[in-house]
Amino acid sequence: MKKSGIVVSLLLGFGLLSVTSCGKSTSSANKAVIDAIEVPKTETKADTTANHNVKAVNLRQAENFAVFANTSILSVPSSTITGKVGLRPGIRSQITLDPTEVVGGLPEIYAGDDRDVGAAAFIMQAKIDMINAYNEEERTVADADKIGLWNGNLGNKVLAAGVYEWKSRVTIPLDLKLEGNETDVWIFKVTGQLRVGTDVHVTLSGGAKASNVFWQVGDDVLIRARSSMVGTIISQQTFEMKEQASLVGRAFVKNDKLVLNKNTITKP
Repeated sequence: MKKSGIVVSLLLGFGLLSVTSCGKSTSSANKAVIDAIEVPKTETKADTTANHNVKAVNLRQAENFAVFANTSILSVPSSTITGKVGLRPGIRSQITLDPTEVVGGLPEIYAGDDRDVGAAAFIMQAKIDMINAYNEEERTVADADKIGLWNGNLGNKVLAAGVYEWKSRVTIPLDLKLEGNETDVWIFKVTGQLRVGTDVHVTLSGGAKASNVFWQVGDDVLIRARSSMVGTIISQQTFEMKEQASLVGRAFVKNDKLVLNKNTITKP
């Protein structure tokens, strides 16, 4: 029973409220008493203090891509990718993602063996810019109060904007909320692996934007089945998304492959 219901029952028991037959309210005074004892709604309190001075990472040419990998892009159909797809130095035959899985089709897919001069230059610069973005994130100094929090377990947390750092793996076994305004920026620096559990949802609130969330991962990334993630994730090693996992952001792999399985990736 709700708290308000318990209090109403007590008031009735002590004769402080009266009730007429046929279920009709006896007076406006009774209504005022009931309104006064309704439990107030509370706002979610962040587990960290916001740093509103963090600047977004400049992705430059890489900003055009939803997916970018180094050696191969493997896909169990069918996925839906909104944004360009790039592979370099890997070649087109190492992309098993079908053009029908990419919004815009074949023209949105670039590879290391593209012969068109413009396309070759475009993907080369995008790869350089992706690496530069990773390095920029790695060099960014973490906030003093956001280093090594909770031994890397971010489940059931509400995180305000800022630069976070873990010299270990990071796990998200339960839902995670990023709370801030539309100009706030989150940078997560992870030396080890990044693991997102099954049926876990990373969400935004207060006007926060996926385009302002960045994950720099020094090892590999695994997003388990039916989970949803946000932000541009640049993984040093393999990046794998299990069945029906989704990402509003970018899946970038600096040195290895991307593995997809009926996923949805939407460039913010």
